[in-house]
Amino acid sequence: MTIKDWLKTAKKSIDALDAELILLNVKKYSDRSELLLRENSKLTETEEKAAKNLLSRRKNGEPLAYILGYREFYGRKFFIDRNVLIPRPETEVIVDFVTCECEKNPEDWQIFDIGTGSGCIGVSLFLELSKKNKVNVVCSDISNQALEVAEKNYTRLRSGSLANSLSHISFVKSDLTESLEMDLNKSTIIVANLPYVSREWNWLDKEALSYEPQIALFAKQNGLELIYKLISQIKEKIDTRSNLNARLILVLEMDKSQQNEIIEYGRQFGYDTEKISDYVLKIEFVKHQR
Repeated sequence: MTIKDWLKTAKKSIDALDAELILLNVKKYSDRSELLLRENSKLTETEEKAAKNLLSRRKNGEPLAYILGYREFYGRKFFIDRNVLIPRPETEVIVDFVTCECEKNPEDWQIFDIGTGSGCIGVSLFLELSKKNKVNVVCSDISNQALEVAEKNYTRLRSGSLANSLSHISFVKSDLTESLEMDLNKSTIIVANLPYVSREWNWLDKEALSYEPQIALFAKQNGLELIYKLISQIKEKIDTRSNLNARLILVLEMDKSQQNEIIEYGRQFGYDTEKISDYVLKIEFVKHQR
């Protein structure tokens, strides 16, 4: 069977781009244009068998990212497996915002990526910011398997990066901030794409989500349990101090249906909130007055 014949058959049952990416993976080509240039080339028996297996997995509903073992995020190819969520395009807004904030205010920032998963946020921020600035990034997760994936991505992607020698990245197991050492005398940004999905939402595509780690998806209290817990933990850290001189910013991802509730939760403590996008909020913590 030729490349052209296989693609013609596969595109009858799955998305055309998915079919091309599957065959690109099997053939180890670097660009989709090679499929067109070599469309009359025959697949080997081994290649045909591998392509058939991947096609079957996609037809059964498995996300393409898990089939291929990677997902593009912020211009980089992140390795993923079923221990971590698939990075989404809307999450790139967090990297955009934090990068801009740090470049506008060139201080010695410490950044905590809570619930790092694949490391797509924390590793991207480190690679972007350490080109020009001194930055310390801590990627944390409650899952050892997720931390292994995040470290693997950093090891792969740091090659050829222009990170300065004063910058540092580390990977720490922690339940939210519980095991993290946070020096609130330093300018700090906490980013978090925590589990925020409620099992009660009737618009969910539960079959598609069934392939992703449930611990990284679902939370109680209409999906807000861990977001509220994180805000409360930060509040406790602030309340143990007599003052808060350095900036402390939390950047959260959530469903747009949850934004107003989170805004009100932050405001009850006197914290400034700002909508960055339909899925991202900023909370700037200040020492509230009693």
